Amino acid sequence: MARYRMKPRLKIFLFLLVALVVVSTLVTQQLELNRLNKDKSQIISKIEDLKKENEYIKQQINAADTDEFVENAAREKLGMVKEGEIKYMPVE
Repeated sequence: MARYRMKPRLKIFLFLLVALVVVSTLVTQQLELNRLNKDKSQIISKIEDLKKENEYIKQQINAADTDEFVENAAREKLGMVKEGEIKYMPVE
């Protein structure tokens, strides 16, 4: 059997072609990794914000169970007064 030998130019061309594919793949993957890391950072930040908001809401719920909160809500939102108090309405 006769051995087939590649020409040096063909070897160089194939090597450069493979190198180009490898570099292109690495660059594409690095760009995707950067995008995913950015997305991850944004999601982590949003989670932290939501945890803070959740804690605030829990505090509001706990405060709503107190008599003081109920009294303030009745006074401010419903216009109620305690027995013996007089409510003054400003005239504009």
